[in-house]
Amino acid sequence: VAAASALDQPRKPSEASWRFKLGLCIIAWFASSALCSFGTKNTLNSLAPQSCAVGLTTLQFVVSAVIGGAICLATRQSLPPGCWFDMGRIALVYTLGFLFFNMSYGRLAASFAETVRGLEPLFSFAFVRLLGVRGGMLRAPSAVALATLLVGGVISCASQTFDARGLAFGLASNCCFAARSIYVSMLQDRLKRERATGPPVRGVTGVPSSSSSPLPPHATAARYELSSSTVFFYQHLLGLLLMLPCSLFEDARRAAARQGGRARRSGEGRGGAWEERGGAGGAGRVGARRRSWRVA
Repeated sequence: VAAASALDQPRKPSEASWRFKLGLCIIAWFASSALCSFGTKNTLNSLAPQSCAVGLTTLQFVVSAVIGGAICLATRQSLPPGCWFDMGRIALVYTLGFLFFNMSYGRLAASFAETVRGLEPLFSFAFVRLLGVRGGMLRAPSAVALATLLVGGVISCASQTFDARGLAFGLASNCCFAARSIYVSMLQDRLKRERATGPPVRGVTGVPSSSSSPLPPHATAARYELSSSTVFFYQHLLGLLLMLPCSLFEDARRAAARQGGRARRSGEGRGGAWEERGGAGGAGRVGARRRSWRVA
């Protein structure tokens, strides 16, 4: 969120301060990402062999939604009108990406999982070329960087053993995160076009009705502005609404499985006790018959 805000052109006071702010945001971005990866791996390892990717993703979205909501309330930012469908699909692919990411971390080593995660720019470029959105043309340094990522990923996969399902989850996570970036870019481009043409005028045969009044330029710009804080909050809020039922269903399923395991163990214990008592009683009756025969 901070890096995207630093790239916001209207808020850039000067070139030097903008570069300094962008550098700090990138450092904070990588540091927070490393802490998140470290905490995710430790949590999954501590709860192994049970898979807790669904519950962990839900908790992460709860914290992020609370923080994002506080930022939006403090800055008085809201979602522009007519963006709920676009924000819904952004939240969907983002939520699936986070879920697949946590599932891959539970199966892969941390270093290899980060290597797979670093291949996300390749998926982003493939989607950009496939969908024809902005940013599809590469300069020579960018092409060399992508080629280096591809070669490094192939070498890493060929030089060590790994869980195939973990790798599949990591690649699926990259696809979802890349699709999220593409959807955000498409939504920003649409809002920019609508801001340039102005709000739609209501009326018949091009004559505005009395209820419609032209908005001032600053109000029009605010109406069609999509800030990074708004995207951050709504993608986590909608993702939480998707993950909460899944987390409750997962907890209920595990509780039922534990209850069934206890019932089976209890049944086996009672059956063994009946067999022991029955065996002892049978042996006693046989001994009594033998003693009575000898006396007779």
